[in-house]
Amino acid sequence: MLALVLSVRASGRPVLIRERRLGRGDHEFDLLRFRCERPWSGAPRALDGPALTRTGQLLSRTGLDYLPQLFNLLKGELSLVGPRPQRPEVATILDQGRGLRSHMRPGITGPGQLAALRGPANPDARRDADDYYVRSWSLWLDARIIARTVFAAFRLSGD
Repeated sequence: MLALVLSVRASGRPVLIRERRLGRGDHEFDLLRFRCERPWSGAPRALDGPALTRTGQLLSRTGLDYLPQLFNLLKGELSLVGPRPQRPEVATILDQGRGLRSHMRPGITGPGQLAALRGPANPDARRDADDYYVRSWSLWLDARIIARTVFAAFRLSGD
């Protein structure tokens, strides 16, 4: 892990990225993740796109780029499972009815993220998956989502 951090740091840029996101009750917080993109990149992020560095590709494929979100979890800004935290500007455009999602603490993993792992998911499909999660929440559903996330991480890292 230290080697990955050092190779990202060798680019001369900070290792961690802070992104403004909406949490429970629409409270804004800084979501942390490892930097994976090249400095010149304006391209959309993909698991193996030209915007990602070689280390960034590895971090993205394995989901390790989200490891710093454990700090957000410890601070109480995220839960392990929940709807993905939205960027404030995206939430105002896409989520006029954001009321459902804002009642729960967002999660590191969740149904919206799993929908994206099955292929390119449009924002409506992710939002629908997250809304279903909020309406149908149970410990059993959380356990299933965690199991599917672990399975997906191993499957993607084996490519």
